[in-house]
Amino acid sequence: MNPRVMVIISSEEVTGPAKGIFQIVSSLRDRRCDFSLYNFEFQQRSPIDFINGANEYRISTNLLRQSSRLPFSVVRQALKGVKINNINIIQTHGYKPSFIGFWIKAILGIKWICFMHGTTNIDIKDNFYHIIDHVLQTFADKVVVVSKSQLKKLPRSKDVSRICIVPNAINVSQPVSFSKECPRHKTSEGDSKRPIITYIGRLSPEKGVDILLRAVALLKNSSIKTIIVGDGSEYWNLMQLAERLGLKDVVVFAGQSATPGDFIESTSVFVLPSRSEGIPNVILEAMALKKPVVATGVGGVPEIIQHEHDGLLVPPEDPRSLAAAIDRLIGDRRLAEQLADNGFQTVTRNFAVERRCESILNLYKEVLAPDGP
Repeated sequence: MNPRVMVIISSEEVTGPAKGIFQIVSSLRDRRCDFSLYNFEFQQRSPIDFINGANEYRISTNLLRQSSRLPFSVVRQALKGVKINNINIIQTHGYKPSFIGFWIKAILGIKWICFMHGTTNIDIKDNFYHIIDHVLQTFADKVVVVSKSQLKKLPRSKDVSRICIVPNAINVSQPVSFSKECPRHKTSEGDSKRPIITYIGRLSPEKGVDILLRAVALLKNSSIKTIIVGDGSEYWNLMQLAERLGLKDVVVFAGQSATPGDFIESTSVFVLPSRSEGIPNVILEAMALKKPVVATGVGGVPEIIQHEHDGLLVPPEDPRSLAAAIDRLIGDRRLAEQLADNGFQTVTRNFAVERRCESILNLYKEVLAPDGP
């Protein structure tokens, strides 16, 4: 029986989980797998960024429209899609898709694979929704998590036959988007020779960008330039913090970028100062571009980086340790190059797209087998 998979995600932008979905669909649709991708309208607005991202992979997006406050309206739409496309597997990403997956399994008995990407958000509302997701996943036929640390947090995590670990992955040969022109933050010949440290990600509390700014204020090398790429709820707070710390001339807030590869390619050290994480794609991307990485040892990060081998790990909430690690790599380029080379080998060996997609294909076969779950 060939897999005919309804993939449901709730995302306005091309997030890490969205990238993973595009990888799976584009890689496996030529291997006798059929996919129907579903997303949601957000306040009667289409997720344009997500749709455009899917179109780049020649994947069409179906939209679930919640016509009333009752969530069962989207369940009815999804049930219709299941019947039209003769779906035999429901694959969900997030708490809202999990709600639909639960009801489709309950009504039609279709196999349900629930992907749990973890949460890095400390917002109370979002944490409540993730608790719901954790409860719903106990009814899925299979649960996919991205790291060992995430597995430990799941209810019924001892049920190893039902829960499996499939780490995030990237296309090592083309891990991230680049622009055709030169990186826009290179303003002059002289400026391009300055050491650059780079952060890319959301500007939200759990990402610890405030810790990075405090670390920058402690750096011994005052010529280092810091590029912060991204947007989020903490944007203005971080701008004000940078000004209070006297960093106006050395920190650049570059905003959101569709071509983050420009910034990674030009960096001397890539930094991820998070307070919590899953398996961050941006670290994999930096390592695939042979850039030395300094990151906090939280969540699944230690499952990517072995300290002193393919990167440097520091404690969270510790600006002094972060500053010392950055200073060390800026001052010791031989060490930086060795860590970068080892990081590239780690990503190639353990986090390539082909390996991840093969694991997902085997999972589809397992749930569809007559004696499967």
